[in-house]
Amino acid sequence: MKRLLAFSTLVLCLGIATLYPSTSKAIDFELGAGISATVVRISSKESQENKAVISNKTTFVPYFALIGDEYYPLENYDLGVSWQFWGSNYEVYQQEIGEDFKDVDSALSGVYFYALPILYYRWGDKKDETAKNWRISLGLGYGASYVTMKGDVHITKSEDEADAGSKLETLDAKQLYYSAGIFARGEYGKYFFQISTYTPQLAHGDYIYRISNVSWVAGYKFNIDFDLNLF
Repeated sequence: MKRLLAFSTLVLCLGIATLYPSTSKAIDFELGAGISATVVRISSKESQENKAVISNKTTFVPYFALIGDEYYPLENYDLGVSWQFWGSNYEVYQQEIGEDFKDVDSALSGVYFYALPILYYRWGDKKDETAKNWRISLGLGYGASYVTMKGDVHITKSEDEADAGSKLETLDAKQLYYSAGIFARGEYGKYFFQISTYTPQLAHGDYIYRISNVSWVAGYKFNIDFDLNLF
């Protein structure tokens, strides 16, 4: 299964890359802030059964990203391709026990980074940041992620087992894996706001730790223009 996922990731990335021009002229550096909510779902590698869920409250987060130059391979259509690199930190500490989220001394924290080719559809002017109107985009990405995770978690939904500590897992792990995400975005000039969800994950021991992150951010983008001939 891992080989199949890795192969499918490679095929999709190469497929989108073939649509991207060999000469890229600009990168956008985006800087902003917003709010974020994170959930880590822990499942068994063998059965895929959901064994534990640990979450946090909505938190304030800084935001930065590098976005590749927009490219529209079909001139008469608003379907575009690009790439995106960004990262964030996370911390979760409220675990699902029964029907509620409780503090049972579980806590996981770390960082994650994405490098994703993205495919999107745009309403509004293409790459015209001087236009006094809105540009709206809906898109998805699929590519590589790098995740670190450290802490302790009870692999159970039973309060008795959590109190006894009989299924406590301690981990300090990092992994390069795959990730997928979707986003909705609005732009006015160089200002933007974005709602997105991404799902990096990490395999460790007998379990897979899936991070589900939803963020709402707003900010300003800076253009970095250059000419780079890749071939």
